[in-house]
Amino acid sequence: MMSSHTYQFIRLCLRRLPGVQKIALALHEEFSSALSAKDKEEIAEITPLNARASAIETPRLNLLLPGVSKRHLFGGASTALRLLQALGQGIELRVLVTDEWRFEGLDSEQFSLWDIREATEEDANGNCLVPLGRRHGVTVPVRRADIFIASAWWTAHLTQALTEWQSRAYALAKRPFVYLIQDFEPGFYPWSAKYVLAEQTYHSDNTLIAVFNSSQLRQFLHDRGYRFGEEYVFEPVLNPVLSNYLALQKPVKKQRQILVYGRPSVPRNAFPLIVQALRLWAASDPAASQWLVLSAGETHPPISLPNGVTLTPLGKLELHAYAHTLAASAIGLALMISPHPSYPPLDMAAFGLRTLTNDFGTKRLGRDHPNIIGLNNLSPDFIARQLTALTAAFEEHEADSESHPWSSQAAGFMPPEPPFPFIKALRERCLALLDDTASSPD
Repeated sequence: MMSSHTYQFIRLCLRRLPGVQKIALALHEEFSSALSAKDKEEIAEITPLNARASAIETPRLNLLLPGVSKRHLFGGASTALRLLQALGQGIELRVLVTDEWRFEGLDSEQFSLWDIREATEEDANGNCLVPLGRRHGVTVPVRRADIFIASAWWTAHLTQALTEWQSRAYALAKRPFVYLIQDFEPGFYPWSAKYVLAEQTYHSDNTLIAVFNSSQLRQFLHDRGYRFGEEYVFEPVLNPVLSNYLALQKPVKKQRQILVYGRPSVPRNAFPLIVQALRLWAASDPAASQWLVLSAGETHPPISLPNGVTLTPLGKLELHAYAHTLAASAIGLALMISPHPSYPPLDMAAFGLRTLTNDFGTKRLGRDHPNIIGLNNLSPDFIARQLTALTAAFEEHEADSESHPWSSQAAGFMPPEPPFPFIKALRERCLALLDDTASSPD
Protein backbone atom coordinates (compact mmCIF):
# COMPACT_ATOMS: atom_id res chain seq x y z
CA MET A 1 0.00 0.00 0.00
CA MET A 2 1.27 3.48 -0.87
CA SER A 3 2.20 5.84 1.96
CA SER A 4 -0.14 8.65 2.98
CA HIS A 5 2.41 11.25 1.85
CA THR A 6 2.67 9.65 -1.61
CA TYR A 7 -1.09 9.59 -1.88
CA GLN A 8 -1.42 13.23 -0.85
CA PHE A 9 1.17 14.25 -3.44
CA ILE A 10 -0.62 12.34 -6.21
CA ARG A 11 -3.95 13.75 -5.16
CA LEU A 12 -2.57 17.31 -5.25
CA CYS A 13 -1.18 16.75 -8.75
CA LEU A 14 -4.49 15.34 -9.97
CA ARG A 15 -6.40 18.29 -8.58
CA ARG A 16 -4.32 20.62 -10.71
CA LEU A 17 -5.06 18.79 -13.95
CA PRO A 18 -8.36 19.68 -15.67
CA GLY A 19 -10.91 16.95 -16.15
CA VAL A 20 -9.46 14.33 -13.81
CA GLN A 21 -11.31 15.07 -10.59
CA LYS A 22 -13.21 11.79 -10.89
CA ILE A 23 -9.89 9.93 -11.03
CA ALA A 24 -8.76 11.74 -7.89
CA LEU A 25 -12.00 10.83 -6.14
CA ALA A 26 -11.66 7.18 -7.15
CA LEU A 27 -8.06 7.14 -5.89
CA HIS A 28 -9.18 8.70 -2.63
CA GLU A 29 -11.86 6.04 -2.15
CA GLU A 30 -9.41 3.24 -2.99
CA PHE A 31 -6.83 4.60 -0.58
CA SER A 32 -9.41 5.08 2.18
CA SER A 33 -10.64 1.51 1.84
CA ALA A 34 -7.05 0.24 2.07
CA LEU A 35 -6.19 2.06 5.30
CA SER A 36 -5.22 -0.14 8.17
CA ALA A 37 -7.30 -0.12 11.35
CA LYS A 38 -4.53 1.77 13.11
CA ASP A 39 -4.53 4.53 10.46
CA LYS A 40 -8.29 4.90 10.80
CA GLU A 41 -8.00 5.26 14.56
CA GLU A 42 -5.36 8.02 14.54
CA ILE A 43 -6.11 11.74 14.78
CA ALA A 44 -3.12 13.03 12.88
CA GLU A 45 -3.49 16.66 13.94
CA ILE A 46 -2.66 15.88 17.56
CA THR A 47 0.33 13.64 16.89
CA PRO A 48 2.44 14.48 19.98
CA LEU A 49 5.02 17.25 19.72
CA ASN A 50 7.73 16.44 22.25
CA ALA A 51 10.23 18.87 23.72
CA ARG A 52 13.84 18.96 24.88
CA ALA A 53 15.68 21.57 26.92
CA SER A 54 17.55 24.50 25.44
CA ALA A 55 20.35 26.34 27.23
CA ILE A 56 19.57 29.64 25.46
CA GLU A 57 17.97 32.18 27.80
CA THR A 58 16.86 34.78 25.24
CA PRO A 59 13.08 35.38 25.36
CA ARG A 60 11.26 34.04 22.31
CA LEU A 61 7.69 34.22 21.04
CA ASN A 62 6.48 31.00 19.38
CA LEU A 63 3.50 30.63 17.06
CA LEU A 64 2.12 27.15 16.35
CA LEU A 65 0.67 27.43 12.85
CA PRO A 66 -0.54 24.63 10.53
CA GLY A 67 1.20 25.97 7.41
CA VAL A 68 3.33 28.83 6.07
CA SER A 69 3.65 27.95 2.37
CA LYS A 70 1.98 30.49 0.09
CA ARG A 71 -1.02 28.27 -0.56
CA HIS A 72 -1.77 28.28 3.19
CA LEU A 73 -1.14 31.96 3.92
CA PHE A 74 -4.56 33.55 3.57
CA GLY A 75 -7.33 34.47 5.94
CA GLY A 76 -6.71 33.15 9.43
CA ALA A 77 -3.14 31.97 8.85
CA SER A 78 -2.12 35.37 7.52
CA THR A 79 -3.83 37.04 10.49
CA ALA A 80 -1.96 34.80 12.93
CA LEU A 81 1.38 35.78 11.41
CA ARG A 82 0.49 39.47 11.53
CA LEU A 83 -0.39 39.09 15.22
CA LEU A 84 2.92 37.34 15.90
CA GLN A 85 4.91 40.08 14.19
CA ALA A 86 2.99 42.89 15.88
CA LEU A 87 3.30 41.23 19.29
CA GLY A 88 6.93 40.29 18.79
CA GLN A 89 8.43 43.69 18.04
CA GLY A 90 11.91 43.48 19.53
CA ILE A 91 11.46 39.82 20.52
CA GLU A 92 12.90 36.75 18.83
CA LEU A 93 10.27 34.85 16.83
CA ARG A 94 9.76 31.20 15.92
CA VAL A 95 6.97 29.53 13.95
CA LEU A 96 6.42 25.84 14.69
CA VAL A 97 4.71 24.62 11.51
CA THR A 98 2.64 21.68 12.65
CA ASP A 99 1.21 20.34 9.39
CA GLU A 100 4.01 20.81 6.83
CA TRP A 101 7.19 18.77 6.60
CA ARG A 102 8.63 20.96 3.85
CA PHE A 103 7.69 24.35 2.47
CA GLU A 104 6.40 25.06 -1.01
CA GLY A 105 6.69 28.62 -2.28
CA LEU A 106 7.56 30.64 0.81
CA ASP A 107 6.94 34.37 0.58
CA SER A 108 10.52 35.55 0.05
CA GLU A 109 9.73 39.09 1.17
CA GLN A 110 7.91 38.14 4.35
CA PHE A 111 10.47 35.53 5.42
CA SER A 112 13.62 37.02 3.89
CA LEU A 113 15.38 37.27 7.28
CA TRP A 114 14.09 33.97 8.67
CA ASP A 115 16.01 30.70 8.87
CA ILE A 116 14.48 27.30 8.18
CA ARG A 117 15.61 24.86 10.86
CA GLU A 118 14.90 21.21 11.37
CA ALA A 119 13.65 20.24 14.83
CA THR A 120 16.71 18.00 15.22
CA GLU A 121 19.10 20.97 14.95
CA GLU A 122 20.51 22.63 18.04
CA ASP A 123 18.61 25.67 19.22
CA ALA A 124 20.01 28.99 17.98
CA ASN A 125 19.15 32.67 18.10
CA GLY A 126 17.28 34.41 15.30
CA ASN A 127 13.84 34.20 13.74
CA CYS A 128 13.11 30.75 12.32
CA LEU A 129 10.56 28.40 10.79
CA VAL A 130 10.51 24.76 11.93
CA PRO A 131 8.58 22.21 9.80
CA LEU A 132 7.02 19.57 12.04
CA GLY A 133 4.69 17.68 9.72
CA ARG A 134 6.82 14.57 10.32
CA ARG A 135 7.47 14.58 14.05
CA HIS A 136 7.29 10.96 15.18
CA GLY A 137 10.25 10.40 17.49
CA VAL A 138 11.41 14.02 17.10
CA THR A 139 11.82 16.65 19.84
CA VAL A 140 11.82 20.40 19.49
CA PRO A 141 14.00 22.66 21.69
CA VAL A 142 12.07 24.66 24.28
CA ARG A 143 13.61 27.45 26.34
CA ARG A 144 12.77 28.58 29.83
CA ALA A 145 11.89 31.95 28.26
CA ASP A 146 9.64 30.64 25.48
CA ILE A 147 6.10 32.07 25.23
CA PHE A 148 3.56 30.29 23.02
CA ILE A 149 0.64 31.25 20.76
CA ALA A 150 -1.84 28.67 19.46
CA SER A 151 -3.74 29.39 16.25
CA ALA A 152 -6.16 26.45 15.81
CA TRP A 153 -7.73 23.80 18.04
CA TRP A 154 -5.08 21.12 17.41
CA THR A 155 -2.25 23.59 17.92
CA ALA A 156 -3.89 24.49 21.25
CA HIS A 157 -3.59 20.83 22.32
CA LEU A 158 0.06 20.75 21.26
CA THR A 159 0.77 24.09 22.94
CA GLN A 160 -0.73 22.93 26.20
CA ALA A 161 1.56 19.88 26.18
CA LEU A 162 4.61 22.07 25.49
CA THR A 163 3.81 24.50 28.31
CA GLU A 164 3.23 21.62 30.73
CA TRP A 165 6.61 20.13 29.76
CA GLN A 166 8.22 23.56 30.18
CA SER A 167 6.72 23.89 33.65
CA ARG A 168 8.11 20.53 34.74
CA ALA A 169 11.51 20.87 33.08
CA TYR A 170 12.29 24.33 34.44
CA ALA A 171 10.41 24.18 37.77
CA LEU A 172 8.04 26.97 36.73
CA ALA A 173 4.47 27.75 37.60
CA LYS A 174 2.20 26.73 34.76
CA ARG A 175 2.23 29.61 32.30
CA PRO A 176 -0.76 30.79 30.30
CA PHE A 177 -0.45 30.70 26.53
CA VAL A 178 -2.10 32.93 23.97
CA TYR A 179 -4.94 31.29 22.05
CA LEU A 180 -5.94 33.06 18.83
CA ILE A 181 -9.59 32.05 18.31
CA GLN A 182 -10.75 32.76 14.77
CA ASP A 183 -13.91 30.68 14.54
CA PHE A 184 -16.05 28.26 16.53
CA GLU A 185 -13.93 25.34 15.37
CA PRO A 186 -16.04 22.46 16.75
CA GLY A 187 -18.52 23.45 14.06
CA PHE A 188 -16.02 22.35 11.40
CA TYR A 189 -16.95 18.74 12.17
CA PRO A 190 -20.05 16.63 12.75
CA TRP A 191 -20.39 15.41 16.34
CA SER A 192 -17.26 13.32 16.57
CA ALA A 193 -13.83 12.94 18.18
CA LYS A 194 -12.57 16.10 16.48
CA TYR A 195 -15.67 18.00 17.56
CA VAL A 196 -15.09 17.20 21.21
CA LEU A 197 -11.33 17.85 21.00
CA ALA A 198 -11.92 21.26 19.43
CA GLU A 199 -14.61 22.11 21.98
CA GLN A 200 -12.39 21.01 24.85
CA THR A 201 -9.92 23.81 24.08
CA TYR A 202 -12.51 26.40 25.17
CA HIS A 203 -12.71 25.08 28.71
CA SER A 204 -10.29 27.44 30.38
CA ASP A 205 -8.64 26.86 33.73
CA ASN A 206 -7.33 30.42 33.70
CA THR A 207 -4.24 29.34 31.76
CA LEU A 208 -5.44 30.78 28.44
CA ILE A 209 -5.14 34.30 27.13
CA ALA A 210 -7.88 34.40 24.49
CA VAL A 211 -7.55 36.69 21.47
CA PHE A 212 -10.78 36.80 19.45
CA ASN A 213 -10.96 37.58 15.75
CA SER A 214 -14.11 39.74 15.89
CA SER A 215 -16.48 40.84 18.62
CA GLN A 216 -19.25 38.80 16.97
CA LEU A 217 -17.28 35.59 17.52
CA ARG A 218 -16.49 36.47 21.13
CA GLN A 219 -20.17 37.16 21.81
CA PHE A 220 -21.12 33.84 20.19
CA LEU A 221 -18.83 31.96 22.60
CA HIS A 222 -19.98 34.04 25.57
CA ASP A 223 -23.62 33.26 24.75
CA ARG A 224 -22.73 29.57 25.02
CA GLY A 225 -21.06 29.94 28.40
CA TYR A 226 -17.39 29.96 27.39
CA ARG A 227 -15.20 32.35 29.39
CA PHE A 228 -11.42 32.78 29.60
CA GLY A 229 -9.14 34.15 32.29
CA GLU A 230 -8.03 37.00 30.02
CA GLU A 231 -9.62 38.17 26.77
CA TYR A 232 -8.69 40.53 23.95
CA VAL A 233 -10.60 41.19 20.74
CA PHE A 234 -9.90 42.76 17.35
CA GLU A 235 -12.02 43.35 14.29
CA PRO A 236 -11.06 42.00 10.84
CA VAL A 237 -9.28 44.48 8.58
CA LEU A 238 -8.39 44.41 4.94
CA ASN A 239 -5.21 42.56 3.97
CA PRO A 240 -2.42 45.13 3.48
CA VAL A 241 -1.91 44.11 -0.17
CA LEU A 242 -5.59 44.69 -0.90
CA SER A 243 -5.63 47.91 1.10
CA ASN A 244 -2.63 49.26 -0.83
CA TYR A 245 -4.28 48.32 -4.12
CA LEU A 246 -7.36 50.35 -3.20
CA ALA A 247 -5.26 53.29 -2.05
CA LEU A 248 -3.27 53.44 -5.31
CA GLN A 249 -5.92 52.37 -7.82
CA LYS A 250 -8.62 54.74 -8.99
CA PRO A 251 -12.12 53.22 -8.86
CA VAL A 252 -12.83 51.37 -12.11
CA LYS A 253 -16.07 50.84 -13.93
CA LYS A 254 -17.67 47.62 -12.80
CA GLN A 255 -18.32 44.86 -15.31
CA ARG A 256 -21.26 42.48 -15.47
CA GLN A 257 -19.33 40.05 -13.34
CA ILE A 258 -20.40 38.03 -10.28
CA LEU A 259 -17.64 36.78 -8.00
CA VAL A 260 -18.42 33.73 -5.87
CA TYR A 261 -16.33 32.45 -2.97
CA GLY A 262 -16.25 28.81 -3.99
CA ARG A 263 -14.64 26.18 -1.79
CA PRO A 264 -16.25 22.79 -2.47
CA SER A 265 -14.06 21.01 0.10
CA VAL A 266 -15.10 23.27 3.00
CA PRO A 267 -18.66 22.48 4.15
CA ARG A 268 -19.13 25.73 6.05
CA ASN A 269 -18.80 27.68 2.78
CA ALA A 270 -21.94 25.91 1.51
CA PHE A 271 -20.78 25.44 -2.09
CA PRO A 272 -23.69 23.14 -3.11
CA LEU A 273 -26.12 25.79 -1.88
CA ILE A 274 -24.35 28.46 -3.94
CA VAL A 275 -24.45 26.30 -7.08
CA GLN A 276 -28.14 25.50 -6.63
CA ALA A 277 -28.95 29.19 -6.16
CA LEU A 278 -26.96 30.09 -9.29
CA ARG A 279 -28.86 27.47 -11.28
CA LEU A 280 -32.19 28.99 -10.25
CA TRP A 281 -30.94 32.52 -10.92
CA ALA A 282 -29.55 31.67 -14.37
CA ALA A 283 -32.82 29.97 -15.31
CA SER A 284 -35.08 32.82 -14.16
CA ASP A 285 -33.14 36.10 -14.62
CA PRO A 286 -33.63 37.47 -18.17
CA ALA A 287 -30.24 39.22 -17.93
CA ALA A 288 -28.30 36.17 -16.72
CA SER A 289 -26.69 35.39 -20.08
CA GLN A 290 -25.01 38.83 -20.05
CA TRP A 291 -23.13 38.10 -16.83
CA LEU A 292 -19.80 36.40 -16.25
CA VAL A 293 -19.84 34.23 -13.10
CA LEU A 294 -16.46 33.49 -11.50
CA SER A 295 -15.52 31.27 -8.56
CA ALA A 296 -12.43 32.06 -6.46
CA GLY A 297 -11.00 30.20 -3.49
CA GLU A 298 -10.45 26.64 -4.67
CA THR A 299 -10.04 24.79 -7.95
CA HIS A 300 -13.05 22.82 -9.22
CA PRO A 301 -14.43 21.87 -12.64
CA PRO A 302 -16.39 24.49 -14.63
CA ILE A 303 -20.09 24.15 -13.85
CA SER A 304 -22.67 24.63 -16.59
CA LEU A 305 -25.71 26.69 -15.59
CA PRO A 306 -28.91 27.35 -17.57
CA ASN A 307 -29.05 29.76 -20.54
CA GLY A 308 -25.41 29.29 -21.47
CA VAL A 309 -24.02 30.63 -18.19
CA THR A 310 -20.93 28.91 -16.71
CA LEU A 311 -19.52 29.09 -13.20
CA THR A 312 -15.86 29.48 -14.13
CA PRO A 313 -13.27 28.52 -11.49
CA LEU A 314 -10.26 30.75 -10.89
CA GLY A 315 -8.82 28.65 -8.07
CA LYS A 316 -6.93 30.29 -5.23
CA LEU A 317 -5.72 33.62 -6.55
CA GLU A 318 -2.54 35.47 -5.64
CA LEU A 319 -3.47 38.65 -3.79
CA HIS A 320 -2.77 41.01 -6.69
CA ALA A 321 -4.86 38.90 -9.08
CA TYR A 322 -7.56 38.71 -6.42
CA ALA A 323 -7.54 42.50 -6.06
CA HIS A 324 -7.85 42.96 -9.84
CA THR A 325 -10.79 40.53 -9.96
CA LEU A 326 -12.50 42.27 -7.05
CA ALA A 327 -12.05 45.66 -8.68
CA ALA A 328 -13.75 44.53 -11.89
CA SER A 329 -16.65 42.61 -10.30
CA ALA A 330 -20.03 44.14 -9.52
CA ILE A 331 -21.71 41.49 -7.35
CA GLY A 332 -20.31 39.14 -4.73
CA LEU A 333 -21.70 35.96 -3.17
CA ALA A 334 -19.82 34.49 -0.20
CA LEU A 335 -21.33 32.26 2.48
CA MET A 336 -19.85 31.23 5.82
CA ILE A 337 -21.98 29.01 8.03
CA SER A 338 -20.23 30.06 11.21
CA PRO A 339 -20.18 33.03 13.62
CA HIS A 340 -16.94 34.44 12.21
CA PRO A 341 -17.48 37.27 9.71
CA SER A 342 -15.22 35.64 7.09
CA TYR A 343 -12.85 37.76 5.04
CA PRO A 344 -14.18 37.29 1.45
CA PRO A 345 -17.51 39.14 1.92
CA LEU A 346 -15.66 41.94 3.68
CA ASP A 347 -13.07 42.07 0.87
CA MET A 348 -15.87 42.21 -1.68
CA ALA A 349 -17.70 44.99 0.13
CA ALA A 350 -14.54 47.08 0.52
CA PHE A 351 -13.97 46.83 -3.25
CA GLY A 352 -17.45 48.12 -4.01
CA LEU A 353 -19.22 44.84 -4.79
CA ARG A 354 -22.83 44.55 -3.71
CA THR A 355 -22.31 41.46 -1.59
CA LEU A 356 -24.66 38.69 -0.49
CA THR A 357 -23.61 36.80 2.64
CA ASN A 358 -25.39 35.10 5.50
CA ASP A 359 -26.26 36.04 9.04
CA PHE A 360 -25.34 33.51 11.71
CA GLY A 361 -25.95 33.81 15.44
CA THR A 362 -24.48 37.13 16.53
CA LYS A 363 -23.06 37.83 13.04
CA ARG A 364 -24.91 40.62 11.21
CA LEU A 365 -22.53 42.03 8.61
CA GLY A 366 -25.27 43.98 6.86
CA ARG A 367 -25.34 46.32 9.85
CA ASP A 368 -21.66 47.14 9.49
CA HIS A 369 -21.21 47.86 5.79
CA PRO A 370 -23.55 49.49 3.24
CA ASN A 371 -22.42 47.14 0.46
CA ILE A 372 -23.37 43.97 2.36
CA ILE A 373 -26.78 42.34 2.29
CA GLY A 374 -27.05 39.90 5.20
CA LEU A 375 -29.33 36.97 4.45
CA ASN A 376 -31.35 35.27 7.17
CA ASN A 377 -32.96 32.98 4.59
CA LEU A 378 -30.56 30.69 2.75
CA SER A 379 -32.98 28.80 0.54
CA PRO A 380 -31.61 28.63 -3.03
CA ASP A 381 -34.75 30.33 -4.34
CA PHE A 382 -34.33 33.30 -1.99
CA ILE A 383 -30.66 33.73 -2.86
CA ALA A 384 -31.51 33.55 -6.57
CA ARG A 385 -34.12 36.29 -6.18
CA GLN A 386 -31.60 38.48 -4.36
CA LEU A 387 -29.14 38.01 -7.23
CA THR A 388 -31.80 39.01 -9.74
CA ALA A 389 -32.55 42.14 -7.71
CA LEU A 390 -28.86 43.07 -7.76
CA THR A 391 -28.44 42.52 -11.50
CA ALA A 392 -31.52 44.71 -12.07
CA ALA A 393 -30.10 47.39 -9.76
CA PHE A 394 -26.84 47.31 -11.71
CA GLU A 395 -28.71 47.94 -14.97
CA GLU A 396 -30.53 50.87 -13.37
CA HIS A 397 -27.21 52.42 -12.36
CA GLU A 398 -25.89 51.89 -15.88
CA ALA A 399 -28.90 53.70 -17.34
CA ASP A 400 -28.99 56.57 -14.82
CA SER A 401 -26.04 58.89 -15.32
CA GLU A 402 -27.13 60.97 -12.33
CA SER A 403 -26.76 58.14 -9.86
CA HIS A 404 -23.66 57.46 -7.81
CA PRO A 405 -21.20 55.22 -9.69
CA TRP A 406 -21.50 51.52 -8.89
CA SER A 407 -17.74 51.42 -8.53
CA SER A 408 -17.65 53.73 -5.48
CA GLN A 409 -15.74 52.35 -2.50
CA ALA A 410 -17.09 52.34 1.03
CA ALA A 411 -14.85 53.00 4.02
CA GLY A 412 -15.95 50.06 6.18
CA PHE A 413 -13.45 47.28 6.91
CA MET A 414 -10.64 49.79 6.48
CA PRO A 415 -10.43 51.40 9.94
CA PRO A 416 -7.65 53.95 10.50
CA GLU A 417 -6.58 52.50 13.86
CA PRO A 418 -4.03 49.67 14.14
CA PRO A 419 -5.46 46.20 13.49
CA PHE A 420 -4.59 45.02 17.02
CA PRO A 421 -5.45 47.93 19.34
CA PHE A 422 -4.54 45.89 22.44
CA ILE A 423 -1.07 44.92 21.23
CA LYS A 424 0.92 47.00 23.74
CA ALA A 425 -0.99 45.60 26.71
CA LEU A 426 -0.71 42.03 25.44
CA ARG A 427 3.02 42.38 24.77
CA GLU A 428 3.56 43.63 28.33
CA ARG A 429 1.47 40.73 29.62
CA CYS A 430 3.57 38.20 27.70
CA LEU A 431 6.82 39.68 28.94
CA ALA A 432 5.48 39.66 32.50
CA LEU A 433 5.07 35.88 32.21
CA LEU A 434 8.86 35.63 32.12
CA ASP A 435 9.10 37.00 35.66
CA ASP A 436 7.97 33.65 37.09
CA THR A 437 11.37 32.01 36.64
CA ALA A 438 11.77 31.51 40.41
CA SER A 439 8.32 29.97 40.83
CA SER A 440 7.48 26.37 41.50
CA PRO A 441 5.19 24.22 39.39
CA ASP A 442 1.60 23.79 40.55
